Amino acid sequence: MARLAAPRVGADARGQVLAALAEVEGAEGDDETLRELELILAPGEALPTELVRLTELSSLRLACAGELRLPKWFARLRGLSSLDIDAQLERVPPNLAELDTLEHLRLRCRGGFDPLLAALPRLRELELALDTLAEVPLALVERSALTSVSIRARVLERVPLGLLVAPALRCLTLELDAAPRAPAMPRVIPGLRALELLAISGWPLVEWPTALTELGALTSLTLRRCMLERLPDHWGALLGLAHLDVSHNRIEQLPASLAGLPGLVSLVASHNPIRTVDPALAELPALRRLDLDQTALETLPAAVRARPGLELSVR
Repeated sequence: MARLAAPRVGADARGQVLAALAEVEGAEGDDETLRELELILAPGEALPTELVRLTELSSLRLACAGELRLPKWFARLRGLSSLDIDAQLERVPPNLAELDTLEHLRLRCRGGFDPLLAALPRLRELELALDTLAEVPLALVERSALTSVSIRARVLERVPLGLLVAPALRCLTLELDAAPRAPAMPRVIPGLRALELLAISGWPLVEWPTALTELGALTSLTLRRCMLERLPDHWGALLGLAHLDVSHNRIEQLPASLAGLPGLVSLVASHNPIRTVDPALAELPALRRLDLDQTALETLPAAVRARPGLELSVR
């Protein structure tokens, strides 16, 4: 089946949808249909009701420089598998829960994580921009299709426990601007056994969370701007870790314990007050990249500097 894409024109939203409908009606063959649409709206402009006539639409992107309201009839777009809302929502509209075919959802809204997002049965990828990150429903444990979650929040208020129980998650990214209460990560993480990529930025952890050493499927770990002062003495189950980013912290030493990561390919430790690097880093068999930019290093062990094939950055 052909996959037509609506032309981006300088008309208002209704004009864009009518142009898309004209493209479908003017296409040759009965199997020609519109699957993807990007709709550009002016601030305050309403969504045109003609949108529901695009019955085969599976991917929709809505872009607006200001705030956007989704009308009640929006729930009639039941065939959507991908929805990208590049506009400000006051809140997640309740009728969004009726789009039970959604697999990919991206949006930004005021407030926090709305529980209705945990009710979407086919959701695989979720990307959110929120004001606050606090309560995340434990119902996410029932979402076996959900494999990727990325959240940017202005403020972290509490530990988002719902994200720590999702059993099928393979990628989890949390980017936080501030966390005034500095909530401590739990000592035990009940889920995330399938997690391969974890990236946390802006959560003031101070101490290394021991629960992370139990995530044996991790291949990529980022803890950036977390106020970490030291790396762990033991890495537990993280034997498959290939990429480690601990930049923009308060670490003063790269310890010998790093030799316990035999699969480590890339280590980014820039923007730390690092003064010493243990020579054991030269023994890492897979290490190909070592970033020590903007540190307090005066000397580097000769064995590390002479390591063949190592992309070393020290500025």
